Amino acid sequence: MCTLYRFINNCGASFDMFKYFFKIISELKMVRQLDVYSKIEFRGTVKFSYAKNSNPMEINLEVCTVYGKQTMIRQAIEKWCKQFEEGRTELQDEAGKGRPSTSTTADHIGRVDEVFHMNHWIKN
Repeated sequence: MCTLYRFINNCGASFDMFKYFFKIISELKMVRQLDVYSKIEFRGTVKFSYAKNSNPMEINLEVCTVYGKQTMIRQAIEKWCKQFEEGRTELQDEAGKGRPSTSTTADHIGRVDEVFHMNHWIKN
């Protein structure tokens, strides 16, 4: 029981959550731990639990039991729950905002070559 309580504490839960967790375990009789999962699968689990009216703390506890303590932190679960509440339906990341990570176009390559040829300090 002490090991179980330490595990719950590592997931950021209180003693009330420990009692809730113990109730879940006694109802399920067995929990299978998943070692391999994708973030989309994980977010789907959060969305499913949110749809069952579980609060972020309960979701975090359930997720820690199935996926282990190396999962999404409670604050991130709260963020996802808030986004689902606001109407978000997609589980994938939104398209990146701001500057693209690369910009390799023929125009840019030509400009860089031009700068290299104009500056006599740069050697080919």
